[in-house]
Amino acid sequence: MDIRSRWMSSLWKLLLLLSIINIGSGCPTPCICTMLPDNKKLSNLLLRTHSRNANGMESVSCINQSLTDLPLGLPMEVIYLDVSYNQLVTIGNEYQNLTHLKTIDFSNNKFNSLDNEQFYNLNTLQKLILKENGMTKILSNTFQSLSDLANLDLSKNQLISLNDEMFSGLENLKALNLSRNRITKIKGLTFTKLKNLHILDLSFNSLERLHHYMFDGMHELKILNLSHNFITYISAHVFRSLKKLEVLDLSHNVLRSTSDFMFNGIYALQYLDISNNFLEYISDLTFNNATNLRTLHLDNNSIPQFNIPLFTHLRMLEILTLTHQPYLTNLVYNTFTGLDNLKHLNLSLNPRLSFVNPHLFSTLPRLQDLDLHRNNISYLSALTFHFNLNLTHVDLSQNPFLCNCDIAWLAKMLRQNSSVYGNGTLTCAINDEDIIPISAVTNDTFPCAKVTQNITQSRHSYFKLGSAARIECTVALDPTMFIIWTTPRKKTLIYHAFHPEATRHHPDPDYVYTKRDWINSTSYHSEMFYRKDRVILLSDGSLLIDYVLRSDTGPYTCEVKNAYHNATQKIFLWLDQSCLYDVQIWSLVIGVCCATSFFILILIYTVIRQCTIRVINKRRRDAIRQFLENVDIYKQNQITRIRENYSNQLTRVSEHYHNQLERLRGNYTMQMGRVKRGCSHQVDKIRDNYGTQKCRLKDYSSHQIEQIRTAYNNQLLRIRDYGLLQFDRLRETCKLQQQNVLKILETMNIDNCKSVIETECMRTESMIFETPFVNDDDIQGLSLIGSESDYMTASDDSKSNESPTPEVETGSPRDISLDVEEVFDPLIFAEVDLYCDNDIEQEQEVVSDIPDIDLGDISLHTIT
Repeated sequence: MDIRSRWMSSLWKLLLLLSIINIGSGCPTPCICTMLPDNKKLSNLLLRTHSRNANGMESVSCINQSLTDLPLGLPMEVIYLDVSYNQLVTIGNEYQNLTHLKTIDFSNNKFNSLDNEQFYNLNTLQKLILKENGMTKILSNTFQSLSDLANLDLSKNQLISLNDEMFSGLENLKALNLSRNRITKIKGLTFTKLKNLHILDLSFNSLERLHHYMFDGMHELKILNLSHNFITYISAHVFRSLKKLEVLDLSHNVLRSTSDFMFNGIYALQYLDISNNFLEYISDLTFNNATNLRTLHLDNNSIPQFNIPLFTHLRMLEILTLTHQPYLTNLVYNTFTGLDNLKHLNLSLNPRLSFVNPHLFSTLPRLQDLDLHRNNISYLSALTFHFNLNLTHVDLSQNPFLCNCDIAWLAKMLRQNSSVYGNGTLTCAINDEDIIPISAVTNDTFPCAKVTQNITQSRHSYFKLGSAARIECTVALDPTMFIIWTTPRKKTLIYHAFHPEATRHHPDPDYVYTKRDWINSTSYHSEMFYRKDRVILLSDGSLLIDYVLRSDTGPYTCEVKNAYHNATQKIFLWLDQSCLYDVQIWSLVIGVCCATSFFILILIYTVIRQCTIRVINKRRRDAIRQFLENVDIYKQNQITRIRENYSNQLTRVSEHYHNQLERLRGNYTMQMGRVKRGCSHQVDKIRDNYGTQKCRLKDYSSHQIEQIRTAYNNQLLRIRDYGLLQFDRLRETCKLQQQNVLKILETMNIDNCKSVIETECMRTESMIFETPFVNDDDIQGLSLIGSESDYMTASDDSKSNESPTPEVETGSPRDISLDVEEVFDPLIFAEVDLYCDNDIEQEQEVVSDIPDIDLGDISLHTIT
């Protein structure tokens, strides 16, 4: 053994040395090359040493080296290549000669798109990782040459749509990851060629609707993830091709309802998650085909209530969760009917769930784990867990239980077996402030009412065979008490009226008597023994047998009990024998008559048979032969008549067909004529309407232009009036200045210049102020749109531009001051000039305040 161990140790050292030599001799500079840690590969390495070169690396890692191209000199027999977290924009062709390559990791690079030449000659590639590259599109037939590819990761990119040829050539693909993209559209035949796909991940995308044929052809798919999308609609048959689907995740979408047969065809489904949606309604046919479902999650939806059993076909279901239902208020007593194998049920965190029917869990015989914590349950019936014999854990914490006799049964259970119903942390409230452990509730602190009995311990009742029998328990009841009925066949029925909703599903006695179809039947129906609704409880706690059979006779036990008291009463049911004797006599008479009739018939048959044998002779045989011949002739005649009738009918059908064809042709011609006339009429109406609208547009345009013309003329008149007013003011100001100048000259005793100045001032005043500012003719000359003749075309504009524009000659106070300055000293008239300039500036400011006329975007050429 020591020699063998030393030999193995030497062999491992040799293999390690060979690997170090290979690493040092053929690895690209920025990368790290290692051997894959597989003992089988290492053991075979020695056998392959002589047949391969020194560059026999099996794993090359170039992670986060800021590469823009693939490194040169990659080992020829590399199996695993990792170039993630680099700056690659294109893949290039450096790796296409690596014929042993099985895995490439291109994640976290900068590829924008891929074409069909990127992966040429990589027939051995089995896994390709292209996640987180920011790719927006993938051209058709990109993966055409990757015939052995089994795993493709395209997650965390920017893909928006998937086309029909994107995955062409990937017949052996097993896993496809398209999560965390922006996919909104998937064409109907996108996945048809992926016949061997097992896993498809479409989570964290933007899908809104799942249509027919979307997943057709994917017969081997086992896991489908559609979570974290925006799906609002799912077609009834979208999953019909997924015969082997086992896991389906539809969580975190916006579904509001489920359609009938939504999961049609997926008989192998075992895990279904529809949590975190907005479900308000679930069809009773939704789960009809999911017969092998093992786990169902319906958490965090908006389901208000369960009025009908929805899980009757899920007999293999083991785990069901219905948590975080903010609007869930009611669960009918048969909600979980059909869940024979359910083991784990979670109904916690439903803030409005306050009532639990005592028979809600009675159809779950294998239930082991039940979670009811953090609901709004104030009390439970003692029958709630009566039928769950395999229950090992019940979580009832954080419920507002009330301390009274209704909770006394739970206190006893906690004291007997606290491991099932909690570890002693359950509490109840005496009032709004006092809270005590439920295990401390006893009959002394909250006494339960004693059972009182009104009649004897047992009594007898007689009913006719086939009639309806109603058996009442005459023990006085209290709301905390419940009744346990036991039939002679050991069938148990339990009644507890602790809440108004607890007995709502029990029928009324009047309704039962009037609606059962076998009540008024006169015959005896022994098959009624197998009807489950024949023996039922009524809303008042009594027991009803709709159709009394012979097997129904015997003692019926009525046990009334609460947490601390009980009483038992027996009621014996017997058949009423008053009419039994009449039935036996009539039966005997009828039996004798039947036997006599049967004997007489046998005797008559024997006599006729013997007579027939003796009477038959040759003549009778000839007559029979003749009769047979006549029958044959009659048959031939009938066949001839049938053939002729067939020919006549065929001719009538042909004529009727041609007549109908002519009628259809005529009707078609008439309809076409009517359609043509209707079209012509509509065209005329459209043409007339167009002309009317055109005239209305012209009239409207003319009206608008007339309004613009009027407004413009009004503004021009206002400007003229304003100008005249300002000139009057200016004249008065100049006269005042003239008087001031004359006074100055008088003061200066310059008499010889006074006459000259007066003469010049009068001449200047006449030149300036006696000329009118603007007259009516000037207004007409300056008006742009003064009359209807001013409508112009493009040619008219060119002609009008050639004519000279009349100008209005006006004087300027500044020019007058300059003429005076040539004669007199400028210093004398400086004050006059400054004053006149101020008045002119004021006038310009006032004129600038007058609003302009906005002609808008109206084009005279367009209107014309």
